[in-house]
Amino acid sequence: MRITGWRVDGFGVLHDHQVDDLPAGLVVVVGPNESGKTTLHDFVRGMLFGFPTGNTRARRHPPLNGGTAGGRLLLGIDADGVWTVRRFHRRLSILGPDGQPRTPEDLARMLGQLDERTFRAVHAVDPDELRGLDPTVVRERMLDASTTGAGPDPRAALAHLIVERDELFAPSGRRSRSLMVELAARLAELDRSLAEAVAQAQERATSLAADAGLRTQIADLDARLRRLDEASAELRARRTSQPPGSAPTPAGHGHPRLVRYGLAGSAAVLLTVAAAGVVVGKPAVALVGLVLAAGAGLGAWAARVSAPAPAPTPALGGPAAADLLARLDDERHRQGLERDAAVGRLALSQQQRAAAEWDEEVARLAAERAGVREHLVVATRRWLVLCTAEELVATAQRSLREEHQPGVLGTAGDYLAMATSGRYDRVLVLDAAGHLGCQRADGTVVPVELLSRGTSGQAYLCLRLALVEQMAQHRGDLPVLLDDTLSELDETRAQSTLRMLAGLGRQVLLFTAHETTVQRALLTAPGTRVVRLPGPRT
Repeated sequence: MRITGWRVDGFGVLHDHQVDDLPAGLVVVVGPNESGKTTLHDFVRGMLFGFPTGNTRARRHPPLNGGTAGGRLLLGIDADGVWTVRRFHRRLSILGPDGQPRTPEDLARMLGQLDERTFRAVHAVDPDELRGLDPTVVRERMLDASTTGAGPDPRAALAHLIVERDELFAPSGRRSRSLMVELAARLAELDRSLAEAVAQAQERATSLAADAGLRTQIADLDARLRRLDEASAELRARRTSQPPGSAPTPAGHGHPRLVRYGLAGSAAVLLTVAAAGVVVGKPAVALVGLVLAAGAGLGAWAARVSAPAPAPTPALGGPAAADLLARLDDERHRQGLERDAAVGRLALSQQQRAAAEWDEEVARLAAERAGVREHLVVATRRWLVLCTAEELVATAQRSLREEHQPGVLGTAGDYLAMATSGRYDRVLVLDAAGHLGCQRADGTVVPVELLSRGTSGQAYLCLRLALVEQMAQHRGDLPVLLDDTLSELDETRAQSTLRMLAGLGRQVLLFTAHETTVQRALLTAPGTRVVRLPGPRT
């Protein structure tokens, strides 16, 4: 694939800039500083993969001289003809050689399923990236060639596995709240709630037993109150049966029926008050003793009376009877208060149990705890599987790197020999960290960090081009975009590098601000196409 032309509607300083009929070989885009070379570089990449959005750090180029942000890019496919990609803001349209609409998936296939990150890392090079490659970046770039195009990318698979694993549980606290941590916290919370609910259920059982005791106490108090009521009623009846101010019937002159009635009444009062005395305390017991003594006197008096002359009924009026009634009323009031308190405690206990429903709460919490625990077990198993898969993918990644790197390094050495006119002929990885070295023709190996800026830049450029060559075996040829990569080379090195670029057999767009680069390119590769950008507007 090659870029055959473009039309920039509005992008940074560029407006209504159009180029057609670009060749498949070396193309030099030249313009003074601030004329839009880097802007055009970013435009081409944005047309292929999309313009930066608000949440990225990539350079943005809002139109400064009019027009709508975006434009058109023409892509030449040898077998299919020319495709047209139109992109404005987030609106994308693709037309095939027949003028029929195509999909973004069709464009992705044209690009060999390459993503922007890999394209920028390998196919789009600027001086800052050449000089700023550290060993970690070198190792990543080497992996690009080792994995891209050789089936599924293990690095992408590894990144996906790591993300999923960390969502479940992140070692070393990389995520503050992963799923397994949250499940474990919820399980501990349910354990505490369940223990509390079980304790409440046990208290409920104890409360039920206490309720039974309260009911028994209430029944006993009800019986006592009835006996007190009966004793009080009997005493009042006896008082009202003797008219006020009447004298008692003399001894031996009473009617036999009255004698019997009086004795029976005394016995009833005696038994009733005696029964009440069981529960009313010491004052009532003393009173009962008094009544018992009176009853005994009555019995002795009745025994001395002859049968034909029954004993008279004793008088039940006066202060003694009134005091007895008052005492009975006081005792009944105290027993009633005690009963009311017991009824209140029973009602409160029943109300608390009805509100709590602790038995149902225990069942609910136990069921939820079982579900959370099962979820945690499943998540833990999945996490272990992901950890194992991560290790397997990392092993496959290392194998791919070891398998493909020798070819990449060999190609990079060939390019370096061309670019340096044979002074350096090999590119080496010096250690597992990815540090690079270049070997001279005499066998001396020099770390890249000790080379001059121009030579180290050539080494990194040759490594990039070797990666392009490796990827082309699987994805097809894609253009290479170089932003002023020859500015620090002397005449001999610059001509050798241009000769190498012209002989790659693929399209290379070289952006430069130096007219000398144009003259060298035309001298070295007469078929070079030169595209001139207009100067900056004043």
